[in-house]
Amino acid sequence: NHQVLAYAYEADSDHGALRIYDPNHPGSDDVELRIRRADTADGRPRFSLEQTTGEPLLALLRLPYRGRADTRR
Repeated sequence: NHQVLAYAYEADSDHGALRIYDPNHPGSDDVELRIRRADTADGRPRFSLEQTTGEPLLALLRLPYRGRADTRR
């Protein structure tokens, strides 16, 4: 498990892609997390996740972000 930084995205009704900086691939600006939606036979949505590096991707977790100015008290 590790954290990455998403800096751009593309999306439509059935596909989405997050362009990310992944510290496991320093210097690579072509790494993406891809999300695809397809309906099952009974009409329920099914989502698949993949990473362009070929590494397994099981889930996404969005964490809150606070800039440096927000953390000073």
